[in-house]
Amino acid sequence: MVTTVTDATWAKVFADAGIPAVVRSDMESWLRTHAAFAVPVMIASVTAHTRRAGVSWAEAMSLARAMAEGSDLVRQLGNTITPEPMATLSRLPTPVLATLLWTLSRLEAMRKAGAAGPGEPRALIDAMAAAAPGRTPALLAIRP
Repeated sequence: MVTTVTDATWAKVFADAGIPAVVRSDMESWLRTHAAFAVPVMIASVTAHTRRAGVSWAEAMSLARAMAEGSDLVRQLGNTITPEPMATLSRLPTPVLATLLWTLSRLEAMRKAGAAGPGEPRALIDAMAAAAPGRTPALLAIRP
C-alpha cells in the first residue's frame, strides 16, 4: 500500500518510517474519486459478508450505476478523476463495472472486509448527496 499525501515533507516522513508515499497536489480530487469508487465496493463487501455469498447480478448493476454516478459527480463538482487508473475505470461500460463488483464480492478477502459494516459507505453517500442535492439517486438507492 502507498500512502497519499499533499506535501513532499510528509512523503519523506512516511518514507523514512518505511511507508511508501506519493504526493498528490489535488487531494480534493483524489478524495472524491476514492469515495466515488470505494463506496460501491464497500457496500458489495458488507452485503457479501452479511449473507456469506456474493451480490446478485441485479445488485452488481445497481452498484455499478452508483459508481458511474459517483464518478460523474466528481467531474460535476469541478474535480478530476485521479489517479489515471481510476479515470480509465470511470470510462468502462456499466456491465463491465458490474462484472468487476460481482466478482469482487465473491472473494473471501472482500467478504471479510465487509465485517467493518455499513457506517463508512453510508456517511460517504450522505456527504455526496449533500454536495449535490437531487443529483445522486443511484447512490441513494444503494445506501445501506
